[in-house]
Amino acid sequence: MATVNFTTGRVASHACEAGRSQSFIWDSGQPGLGLRATAGGAKAFVYQGKVAGATVRLTIGDPATWSIGKARGEARRLQLIVDAGRDPRIEAGKVAAGVLAERQRMTRERATLADGWNAWVEARREKWGAHHLRGVLTATHDGADGAVRGPLADLMPLRLAALDKDAIALVLERETHERPARARLCWSYLRTALRWIDEQPEYAGLLPASARSRSIATDHLAKPQAKTDALERGHLAAWFQALDVVPTLSRRVYLAGLLLTGARREELAALRWRDVSLEWHTLSIADKVEDAGRVIPLTPYFQSLLEVLHEQSGGAPDAFVFPSTASPNKSLTRVCKVAGVPRVTLHGLRRSYGSLSEWIELPAGVVAQIMGHKPSATAERHYRVRPVDLLRLHATKLERFIVENAGIAFAYPAARGALEVAA
Repeated sequence: MATVNFTTGRVASHACEAGRSQSFIWDSGQPGLGLRATAGGAKAFVYQGKVAGATVRLTIGDPATWSIGKARGEARRLQLIVDAGRDPRIEAGKVAAGVLAERQRMTRERATLADGWNAWVEARREKWGAHHLRGVLTATHDGADGAVRGPLADLMPLRLAALDKDAIALVLERETHERPARARLCWSYLRTALRWIDEQPEYAGLLPASARSRSIATDHLAKPQAKTDALERGHLAAWFQALDVVPTLSRRVYLAGLLLTGARREELAALRWRDVSLEWHTLSIADKVEDAGRVIPLTPYFQSLLEVLHEQSGGAPDAFVFPSTASPNKSLTRVCKVAGVPRVTLHGLRRSYGSLSEWIELPAGVVAQIMGHKPSATAERHYRVRPVDLLRLHATKLERFIVENAGIAFAYPAARGALEVAA
């Protein structure tokens, strides 16, 4: 190769020869250093040498940013690698891999609980129901928009490597003093999230062993207390009268329906008009436990409420029977306050159904089947088959007991086909 001494003028004047895609000139001051010019007008310093008889060419950089002296220094460094019998391309790959590994190591060390938590939420959100997702999101809400700050929000900025038992315990103890049930729920979310995070390659091994210690729950959380909230017989009249404080008909019927059917809150909320048979007096419930769902009787008084709601809403088959998206908890709390009865939760209305059935001595298996509980005895599992018409006799008897004790004027038909009331 012919060589020339690289000067600023020669570098600036070098251009690609006509009819060629690229042209080179080589520096006499440093073996292996060249200057390439392309037909498109681009220029670059290059290094060219031989390793094991094969030509190796690497781009050093643009003359606009690389001076001749710096380019000669880089070519000299590459020549030393070649003289040692090594391929500078492989050496460069090792350096790049090392840089990447170091960058990944630093990223891992800087990873916070918020990073892992957000990745967990995005990976799992499609498998969660709306209620569960809302609970997960509110547990870590930062309160920036004026909403209540989530109990786990203080943990989110912590590095995963620094998330130990003491940091978690401090947050949970504070929450336990104010809302013990909420503290247990947040610990459940956190424990599940940490298990998922620890299984991900980018976070594996970062969490201290104490972060998921079982002793966190036993040492810092209050023991769960069995819920006993329920409406008693003497509460019924005041409670039903207080329903009038709820402004929307659908919300009033929904709350009454939880008490009159014993259904779970999410089961009744998911009810569509296609699931309601006003002709055959049944409700098809999307059971929480049984994939096939369950069919329960539609009793006379509750049916009369649904008929009014059906006429008011138009009753499109795919429409929700209770379409309001607002939480019914506040409405129920207000009803209990106006009625002057102890506060009852939405699940407490379901509990009331089972408790009130004791007054008229309904068979426990009947109540369990209507409410969607698993049979608890061999006879119930294998030797009791109750059609919906039989369930209706018992369910109507219980509804009548509730309606009469509530002081509601409702004329039960003496005979109404399948709705005949048991004596």
